[in-house]
Amino acid sequence: MQPQYTDKLKLSHTFKYKLTTSLSYSYITDSFARITEPIPDGRNFLISQDVADQEIYNLSVGSPFKITEQLNGYASAYFTHDEYNSTDSSFISIDQTTYGGYAQLNYAFPSTSLRAGATSGWTAEISGWYSGPTV
Repeated sequence: MQPQYTDKLKLSHTFKYKLTTSLSYSYITDSFARITEPIPDGRNFLISQDVADQEIYNLSVGSPFKITEQLNGYASAYFTHDEYNSTDSSFISIDQTTYGGYAQLNYAFPSTSLRAGATSGWTAEISGWYSGPTV
């Protein structure tokens, strides 16, 4: 096996301290994978093997947001295109595009205090993520 090296270039921009956008490119040489090899007695043997060089293009966008004084959140989305260029004739080169997102909502419970804008110190949070189909 050869060592795996990654060269990466990433550009990020934040607009008005809120919306962050990133664009990146990575090139990975000698990307390795864990391969299952059958052996004659019917068992399998797991090995690590150099299988491909890989190019990755990524675009991501994320931003916090405020709905009310007590309810705020964060959302992000990404799109990634991977190109696996096989360096081993027993593997097939593939390209795939994946996408996904993450969202989170936070609620600060109001205080019983008479102070304006006071919160009780108790918060609730819900979050979730989605990842599109991939190989």
